Amino acid sequence: MNKEEFKKARKKLKYTQQAFAEELGISQRTVTGYEVGTAKIPKAIMVFVKQLLKEALLVKNGEPVLVDVSDKETLTIKEVARICIENKDALMEEPEIKMWFDLIRNEARAELMERHVILRKDK
Repeated sequence: MNKEEFKKARKKLKYTQQAFAEELGISQRTVTGYEVGTAKIPKAIMVFVKQLLKEALLVKNGEPVLVDVSDKETLTIKEVARICIENKDALMEEPEIKMWFDLIRNEARAELMERHVILRKDK
């Protein structure tokens, strides 16, 4: 994680430098140092920030989307898909996930166009 990624993470999590410092258990001056590159970001801080980002991945109306699966030892792929479909809007706010969905859509379009061309040749 470099200084730009660190700052971007803080902003994505909607923290001020002071609030982020308090969350991380460090001083605001240290956060500033990480963001401007005068201080090296320790691996432990990087790991913690990445965990915060993962926890904030699913957000709906400004609140984390929480799914209680404590009554299950495992989830089927169908159950995971249902959860994703129910929270599609929140998922689509994540650039990596949106890119993945776009890729799948484009592949499906290409397949449909290919079938259309093959059908037209058969006529």
